[in-house]
Amino acid sequence: MRSGTVSMFLTTTAAVTVYYYWSVVLQFNDTLGMFLGVVTAVILSGLFTRYQRRK
Repeated sequence: MRSGTVSMFLTTTAAVTVYYYWSVVLQFNDTLGMFLGVVTAVILSGLFTRYQRRK
């Protein structure tokens, strides 16, 4: 697997985990859980992009 595929997998998994934890486990607002999941994905994507550029 290429490193881009691994980072995409990790980003998606983290976003879904944040949404699931916020909306299902804590039983808070679904819309806010989705927003936090998207923000998590954007932040991780930016971090992975910076890391891959430095290689």
